[in-house]
Amino acid sequence: MDATSERTADTRRPRLVDRAAAARLSVLDDIFYRGNHGRGAEVVMQGVWRFAEPIAPDDLADLHRLLAASDLTRRVATSPVPFARRSFVADAIVAPLRVDPEPVAPHDVVAWADDRAAAGFDVDRGPVWEIAVRPVTDGGSAVTVSCSHVVTEGLGLIGVARAALAGSDPSAVRTPTTPPRLRDDVIDALLLWVHVVVGVVRSLARTVTDPQVRTELLAAARPPSRPAAAPSGPPVREVHAVLDVDAAHWDQFVADSGATSTAVATALAADLVREVRGPGPVEVAIPMSGGDETGELMMAETVIDDADDAAVCAGKLRAAYAAAGGGASGSGLGPPGGMPAELLQLLGDRIAHAMVPDPGGREALVSPLGDLGGVFDELGGHRATGMAVRSVEPRPTDTPSRTIVRLWSGRSAGRITLTLVTPARPGRGAAMDRHRLGELGAAVAARRGLVAIPW
Repeated sequence: MDATSERTADTRRPRLVDRAAAARLSVLDDIFYRGNHGRGAEVVMQGVWRFAEPIAPDDLADLHRLLAASDLTRRVATSPVPFARRSFVADAIVAPLRVDPEPVAPHDVVAWADDRAAAGFDVDRGPVWEIAVRPVTDGGSAVTVSCSHVVTEGLGLIGVARAALAGSDPSAVRTPTTPPRLRDDVIDALLLWVHVVVGVVRSLARTVTDPQVRTELLAAARPPSRPAAAPSGPPVREVHAVLDVDAAHWDQFVADSGATSTAVATALAADLVREVRGPGPVEVAIPMSGGDETGELMMAETVIDDADDAAVCAGKLRAAYAAAGGGASGSGLGPPGGMPAELLQLLGDRIAHAMVPDPGGREALVSPLGDLGGVFDELGGHRATGMAVRSVEPRPTDTPSRTIVRLWSGRSAGRITLTLVTPARPGRGAAMDRHRLGELGAAVAARRGLVAIPW
């Protein structure tokens, strides 16, 4: 794993084990909670695991049991105290292992996984995650591990699954099993107010000396010149495709290009954006950790030009990581002008969503996961042929987004697996479907000198 992906993977510690005892929802958690309740996009995290041999339900029994006893099995409790933040409680309902007996064709595995992501999760009661298995007509099997993004993000899901597959002790659960006491909620509300008021005062004071802060706040305070147009046409639906690249071939390409694995993935994402919307610079965001004890999410941002090769992308990413590391936690995800991100938690769901309708939205979102770990190379003696990790928006949404392409990359079973996501109506050219997206992904990889095989 290269230095860039190491920083992304190792510093973004799974928030499942880094929670303070109170387990309060962060600003980012609240964004996904609002999406789960109709204000923004509902997001599901999913691992799609493929095997060359049949997988029986008994092969998944231990994984299901350990996940049920893990911090993944948590729901959201809403406080009766005004302005107290919501909390995670470790008593969510657990869904049984789902077994779909009818074999699915290999080229339809992703479509079946889409259906499992759309099964529906109740973050207020449970279930919040599911394991499903289905035979494949080539003699193998497909397994999905899905959860609401409210309870964890991609590395968190991989981390808790990795620990369960390694037989970790379920007693390591850190999420409280009961909601906070009323007294704790009152204290939390008061401290939140103090933190936000102090942050707002500091932001306003900076308007005297910082023109950028002044410009951002004035722009945010200025009413729009005309009412925003309602979204036209049907709600936006997503299209997904998954491709595999031989890991040895990928590593050789990275070494020969003098780049990094993350830079190559970023270059591919930018190329795919240009295939969809036409030539020109591409704004790219890469999730990363704030690096503190909370593991709070930030966005490193850069612009990839048409002529940039992988080595140039690597240099731009290094600069983006350095710039993001010196910024405030939640960069690109909160209110303007350096206002504290926690302001969104005081404003209420409707106003918060109106203020930040597309958090972190850029033309391309690249999520490098690095090496997923050897535990995903087999299960119960059955050889795996790869693991795709992705985020899924299972229901069409009316909320417009700037993001044209999302790309996830991860290494397992001797492969680099790339998961691509784009709108079904990308705004230029023919309508997108899974097969066309896979072909475009393979084509942009080939132009860079890589052989990518669609699932």
